[in-house]
Amino acid sequence: MRGALGWWAERRSYPGWSIIRAEPRGRWWALRNPVVDERGQVVPYAVTALDRDTYGELAEALREQAGP
Repeated sequence: MRGALGWWAERRSYPGWSIIRAEPRGRWWALRNPVVDERGQVVPYAVTALDRDTYGELAEALREQAGP
């Protein structure tokens, strides 16, 4: 992470996701509403929550969710 608040600026790179850091352990979480397809149906296999030990690990997981 670039600086103590670098993640705050980078969060815009992951639209639709809310990023939080849970205390006291400092674990990072990303949450989003259920994904809806073009017919308005909830996509049952879509990931709506991720958690990792560091922001860098979380950012990598979020990039993987965005696809190629």
